[in-house]
Amino acid sequence: MSTGAQAPAALGPAAIAAERRRGRIAAGAGLAALGCAIAAIVLDGRATRQAAGPSELARQLRSLDADYAAHQIALGARVAGLALTAWFGLFLARAIADRVPHAPGALRVLAVAAPACVAAALVGGLVALHDVAGRFIAAGGDSAQLADSLARHDAAMRAVVVGELASRVVFGVWVSFLCIWAMRVGLLSRFLAVWGIGAGLGGVLLPVGDALFLSWLGSAAILVLGFWPDGRPPAWDAGRAVPWSEVDAERVREWRPRASRGG
Repeated sequence: MSTGAQAPAALGPAAIAAERRRGRIAAGAGLAALGCAIAAIVLDGRATRQAAGPSELARQLRSLDADYAAHQIALGARVAGLALTAWFGLFLARAIADRVPHAPGALRVLAVAAPACVAAALVGGLVALHDVAGRFIAAGGDSAQLADSLARHDAAMRAVVVGELASRVVFGVWVSFLCIWAMRVGLLSRFLAVWGIGAGLGGVLLPVGDALFLSWLGSAAILVLGFWPDGRPPAWDAGRAVPWSEVDAERVREWRPRASRGG
């Protein structure tokens, strides 16, 4: 597949070795981001389960009022995970740019902007929900209808809902865009690229979008470390773009002599 411009010279052995060292650190950041997200889910879930209430929202509001610190710690873990995700994304964006001269600079911009948008939405959501929790408890805190009404009619909460949706769209576009370019260059397998694109779209459209993304992030980090079942794609060690059409053609050339001898 043509990239539409003359490919740059391949990275030299020293540059590939340096990239591999950066990759080990970036992959560690990706796996740590996965750990932070899981820790945040556990902390949030534990704090909410300890609170009683007639509905999930009511329990969450009671939990926020009773143990705001636990939710703040969980939020800190989420934000740390997003920062580590940005680190991994910047590494992939640089690896792509080192192999194609016209890789869009938006890959690097979005690697920072997309996680930052999600982090800002999460922070705003926690602050707004904590304010609703205070009013819910002050009003008695024993009605599911009251919890729903307070959350639905709160101006800050309405703004947060819009902000969360917008941040998910930006994040999904970034993940999908990154995967498309990484597949074009040959840094991600077709399977992982399609998985990532699905995770990007799923983050906006599906309740399981976050789980899809986190599983993709962990898998991509494992691939960068070289522990993926099929190994790292050839583009990593070649230091240049190796489109999958080229890989497929090489596999056919290798298969034909073997098939001929076997016949």
